[in-house]
Order: sequence, then C-alpha cells, then structure tokens
Amino acid sequence: MDVYQAVQWIHNRKKFSEKPGLLRIQHLLHLLGNPEKEVRAIHIAGTNGKGSVVAYLCRLFREAGYQVGSFTSPYLNAFNERIRYNGEPISDLELVQLIELVKPLVEQMDQDKELAGITEFDIITAMMFYYFAKKSPDIAIVEVGLGGMYDSTNVMTHPLATAISTIGQDHMNILGNTIAQITQQKAGIFKPEVPVILGNLPKEAVEICTAYAETLHCPIYTYDKDYTVKYLGRNSKKQGEKFCFKDEQRKTNRKLVTPLLGKHQVDNAALALQIFDIVTAKDRLRLSVSDLQHALSQVVWPGRMEIFQNEPLIILDGAHNEPAIECLIENLKTEYPKKRIHLLFAALKTKQYKEMIQTLQTLDNSSITLTTFDSPKAVDVQCYQHCLNEKTKIIENWHKAFFDILKEIDSDNDMIVVTGSLYFISEVRTFLAGGSDD
Repeated sequence: MDVYQAVQWIHNRKKFSEKPGLLRIQHLLHLLGNPEKEVRAIHIAGTNGKGSVVAYLCRLFREAGYQVGSFTSPYLNAFNERIRYNGEPISDLELVQLIELVKPLVEQMDQDKELAGITEFDIITAMMFYYFAKKSPDIAIVEVGLGGMYDSTNVMTHPLATAISTIGQDHMNILGNTIAQITQQKAGIFKPEVPVILGNLPKEAVEICTAYAETLHCPIYTYDKDYTVKYLGRNSKKQGEKFCFKDEQRKTNRKLVTPLLGKHQVDNAALALQIFDIVTAKDRLRLSVSDLQHALSQVVWPGRMEIFQNEPLIILDGAHNEPAIECLIENLKTEYPKKRIHLLFAALKTKQYKEMIQTLQTLDNSSITLTTFDSPKAVDVQCYQHCLNEKTKIIENWHKAFFDILKEIDSDNDMIVVTGSLYFISEVRTFLAGGSDD
C-alpha cells in the first residue's frame, strides 16, 4: 500500500461501534503484545481545550529535556499529525508499516462475531501505543477521543497523571444530557492512586470528580485551590495573553505569556503547568521561570483562535460545539471590541448547530454567512433556513462565500472569522495556504 491507500483503509472503518466498550481494542493490543503497558503517559480528557493542553505539555517536557510523544485528534493538514514524536508527525513510511501490521489482525478479528467491527479510532489508538512502545519516548501525552470511560485511549491502567480540561455539553447523544452525566463519563479515565488534575470546571463537575477521585485514593488538584491563575490581559508587544501562575511548587505568582490567543488559553496553559509540576516533582525536576516562558513561547496550535493573516485580519477558530462558540464570542468581544466581524460558519450534523448560530447572532457589529463543506457529515445548507435573520445569510459554496466577504471589507476595521467544524477549518486553511482542498 502507499500512504493514501493505507489511510483510506482506516477511514473506511466505522466511526462508532454498535457495541461500545474496550473489548475490541484490548484484543487488538493483546495481538500486538500489549504495547500500552510499556508507555509512560499522561491522559487528558475534556470537552474543549484538550489539544491545547497537549501542545503546552509537549513544549514544557521538551524544554526539560524529555523525549515526548503525543496523540491528538482530529488533524488539520495531514493524518500523520495525530501521532507525533518530539513534535514531528509520524512519517509516511512508518505509518504505512503500522497499518500493514494491524490490517491482517483486524481482518482476523472481523471473522469473530464478538470482536468484529473494531472502529477507526480503536485502530489508530492501537497503532499509537505500538509506535510509542517501539520509539520509547520518556513520556507520551495522550488526548481522549470522545468522553473517557469507554474511549479507546482508556486502556491504560496506570498513567502518570489524568486531567480534565473543561466540561460542557457536547456529544450528548453519547455522553448524556447533563453536566453530571458528561462528567461521570470523562472521570472514567481516573485510575487508583494516580494524580487527578482539574481545569476550570463547573462547580458540579468538580464535586463529582472530587468524590470519585477520593474513592480511588487519587491525589486531586483543582483550579483556584491547588493552583491559581490570574488573567492580565492581551500581551501588548506580541500576540498572546499575559497571566500570573502559582502552585505548591511555585508559591509566589510568576508572570508568564502564552502566544495562543484567547483568555481560555490562559486556563489551558495553567492546567498544563500544574500537570507538568506534579509529574516532574517525582523526578526532582523544576524549570526556572525563564525556561517556562521559553517553552510557552514556542507553542503552536493551528486552527484555534489562529491569526492566519493580518491584512485583512483573518482568524481561524475550530469552535466546533456550543461551549466553544461561547468562548469564541467572549474572546472576540475582549480582543476586538471595535472591529466589524464577518463570520463564516459551517458545522457537523451531530452538533447543536442551531444553538451555535443563535450564540453567534448575539455578537454586535457582525455579519454571519452560513455555508457547508465537502463532507457527508456536514450540515446541508437547507437545514439553516430557520436560522436566518437580518444579519445572517446562506451561501452554499464556501469559496464563493469567502470571496464575497473579502469584497465587503473596505477598511482596517473589518476582520474575517472562519469558525465551526475543525474539519471545515482544515479545508479552508489548506486552501488559504495554497494547497488542495480536494
């Protein structure tokens, strides 16, 4: 197989199983020699912010001299981005070799009634563990795909730490309709006596996580109690946000800057710093404030409040669920209070897109263009008919929509924000960067 054929084989697998659980991936990992037992990992769950926390942690551990693996989803430009070693995506050759290794094992499992139907994400997760077991990074940062309790990544029995970045309403058809139900699913990654670190979560979620962690005798570290963060506003000299951070290891406030845009990135950075300090305390390792700042300054996380271009100002933000849209609106009001904002939006059918659009419509001095993109999972523009108002219109072809918006821009006071599905952001970003969007 070439890399295209190999990746297509994975994409042709089902996204979700009719029989949720870890049985199939556990069996595949058994056939591979249980590589997950050889990987020293940190496990990150959360509704939003997981990927940013992973990006921060990778830079922090690399600054400390660690060899670092990371596993994230989805990808923006190439499938290989999901599995990285020291920031570099897995090579095409290594990817093909992994797929050629697992393909006959999957075909063997498909012959068994109980094991048939292993999903795309199960397979990718198994490949990741096998790859990291062979590469032997000092640490791997593993992002949950969906939920936690029944997520494929939850085959780890003793990670170095587990964390939850945020809790909000998303994937409710799978995780439940309430914050309590969603929290219980995400807390399913907690393991006996393994440290638990919580981000800026709703009070109800903190209480549920704390009670469950106590039953497992897990040390637990919570936002604004065991570690504190104070937002200091936009960094005036360069892109990013200023903040102060303090925890048990750093008992006085330290001023830092994250290059990623948006107040929410301060919370993500603080969570990563707390995780880093807890995990490295066992190794008696501590980075100076200047080293921390150097690590943070190198963090890149495309497609999340990303300033893609300055003239005209174009921001790409994969706000793919209602909590993320609310965060986007807050950031736009804070960062660009005087700008006229032209929004280009497309979403997946599985999301609460009507509520997302209603939230976007609350933004003053803005216009909204609803569109679609090349995916069977994308919302058809006909579904947007009931979402129209005086500031909202529909253009089916997003290329035309984008260029129509460009024509409307007549001053430095205008900006474009492309938002919605991360798959949509990926397609737009590839096009704007001069690549193919096929």
